[in-house]
Amino acid sequence: MTETLNNQETSHALYTMLAAGWVSCENSLPENEGESLTYNKANDSMTVQYFDGRVWGYLATVKPDVTHWTKLPPAPACS
Repeated sequence: MTETLNNQETSHALYTMLAAGWVSCENSLPENEGESLTYNKANDSMTVQYFDGRVWGYLATVKPDVTHWTKLPPAPACS
């Protein structure tokens, strides 16, 4: 029963992400190099990662388990 709940929760979380503008890495990768907010399904975490046109990573550490990404929001206006 617990496994079924976890699968349902995971499916709901993935649906919520996709509805919020997340893009599956299986469908598309960023067109330009730069930072994006990324999701890693293996450990259920979100982090900012750099995409170099080939792989995700940061500070020379490759992060192969990224499953989804989205553009970062604009920085806040500071006065």
